[in-house]
Amino acid sequence: MKLLSVAHDPKEHALLALAITTGMRQGELFALYWDDVNLENGTVSIRRTLSEDYEGRLVRAEPKTAKSRRVVFLPQLARRALLAWRQSASSGQEYVFTSPDGAPLRKTNFIRRSFKPLLEKAQLPMVTFHSLRHTANSLLIEAGEDPLAIAGSLGHADTRMMFERYGHLFSHTAKHVAETADRIFGDLEANCRTIVVHAEDRFTAPRSKRQKKPLRRKAFPLAEMRDSNPRPLTCEISAASVTD
Repeated sequence: MKLLSVAHDPKEHALLALAITTGMRQGELFALYWDDVNLENGTVSIRRTLSEDYEGRLVRAEPKTAKSRRVVFLPQLARRALLAWRQSASSGQEYVFTSPDGAPLRKTNFIRRSFKPLLEKAQLPMVTFHSLRHTANSLLIEAGEDPLAIAGSLGHADTRMMFERYGHLFSHTAKHVAETADRIFGDLEANCRTIVVHAEDRFTAPRSKRQKKPLRRKAFPLAEMRDSNPRPLTCEISAASVTD
C-alpha cells in the first residue's frame, strides 16, 4: 500500500492497483484496451499481451497459454482506481495505459520513468514489476483462498507451479485440514454408533480357494552339438522350472 500511496497520477495509480490486487502480468496490463474493461460489472477480459519483437517493435499478440485468456473480477480498490483514471483519460484513447505521447507503454521506459522513481519515493527495495504479481499470489494464499481459484484468476496453467514456488505459504492449510477432520469425526462420534459385523454376514460367502493343478512332467528334446552333427537327446524337467 505504500507504493499506491505515493502514486498520485491517476494512470499510475490505476495500473499499480490492478497489478497488486489482481496479479495481472505486465504485458497483460500494457495490452489492455478500454473495450476489455467493464466497470459496470467490475471485470477485465484478458485477451492480449504486449511485448517487443526482435526488432524492438511493440506487438499486441495472443497470450502465451490458453489459460492466460480469462476474465478477472476487479477488487473494489482496483475498480475505483480504474474509474478515476477513466474520467481523466483522453476520449477516444484505445489503450488503457499509454505513454505521455499516447503510444502504448514500453516496458523499459515505464520502469525507468515511473516504477523505479515510485519505489524510491515510497522507500521500498528496487524490486521488479513482476514482484507485484508475487505479492498478489502470496497475500491470497496467506488469506486462505482456494489455490485452484487463485490459479484461475492469475492465469496459471495449473496449481503445480503455485505449490512449487509458494509451498511454504500453505503451512496453515495443514492445521485447517486437521480442524476439519476433528469437526467431521466429532459429529460422527456424537451421533453414530459403531457396528461390527462378520464379513460373511455383510457380504457373500468368500469364494472357495482354487485348487492348484499338479505339476506335469514334460519331455523336451534337446540337441547335443558334437562334430557339427546334432544328435537328439531327451531330458525331463518340471513345468515349474520352465516357468521360473
